[in-house]
Amino acid sequence: YISEYKILKNPEPKMGCKVEELGLDESISNHLKELKIEQFYKFQEEAIQEITFGENVVIEAPTASGKTEAFLIPVIQKIKKDASDGNVFAIFVYPTKALSRDQYPKIQKFVEKMNIDVKVFDGDTNQVDRRKIIDNPPHILITNFDVLHYHLWHQTKFSSLLSSTKILVVDEAHVY
Repeated sequence: YISEYKILKNPEPKMGCKVEELGLDESISNHLKELKIEQFYKFQEEAIQEITFGENVVIEAPTASGKTEAFLIPVIQKIKKDASDGNVFAIFVYPTKALSRDQYPKIQKFVEKMNIDVKVFDGDTNQVDRRKIIDNPPHILITNFDVLHYHLWHQTKFSSLLSSTKILVVDEAHVY
């Protein structure tokens, strides 16, 4: 017996400000224009502003709605403003190697023209690449909690890189 049946539809996302109205670094704004992104969704605008101001933020939005851009843009903004060479500025943690490896090309493509270095450090990273990351840390490091747990527990050379981290992004936080 069914007492009531409803189909709940997600409302259309609210639009936010134009890209040029957010006060982003010129290289970021220009890159967004190249990607034909002229306006943010409201949740992106708010997340970008809050993260830029140093606030902790949880972003909830449907798949493929622009969450990555909502945290990546302010991270890039902060790197361009505050990062010094030789330090990991931001760590992006994904629940699985597969997801981190899936997101890496998207993030890499977004930042490549802005002189920001991104690397993946996980169980599949070979020894040569691990050494390069330790010797010349990227601005953004993509990993998973298993790798962080192992290296912090064993106090490896990799774990010493983590002390320079200014931003921690946990993607798919609901998994944890």
